[in-house]
Amino acid sequence: DPKDPDTLCDLGCAMSTMPPSAAAEPEDEGGAERCYKMALAVDPGHVHTLYNYGTFMYRKGDLAGTERLYSRALETDPKNAVVLSELAALVGRHDEPRARS
Repeated sequence: DPKDPDTLCDLGCAMSTMPPSAAAEPEDEGGAERCYKMALAVDPGHVHTLYNYGTFMYRKGDLAGTERLYSRALETDPKNAVVLSELAALVGRHDEPRARS
């Protein structure tokens, strides 16, 4: 169902593990990002999509995007332990002091 955020989120998760197809944008591993965006268009506060999309962005190296998506998930569900833990770990990595040479 193209209007069900759970289905779209699940599809995004499945597609993120598939190799990119010729039809997909090279940076959109198998169309996963498109599915996550479609799910959020239907339900902008869908916590599972925000979390999974954030994890997808982390794997792509977009830490700012990851932090933004995790923060949005916490706006909807502030007591979500998984998202809280992941966001704390992410922010902790940003705040680590850099070695000086």
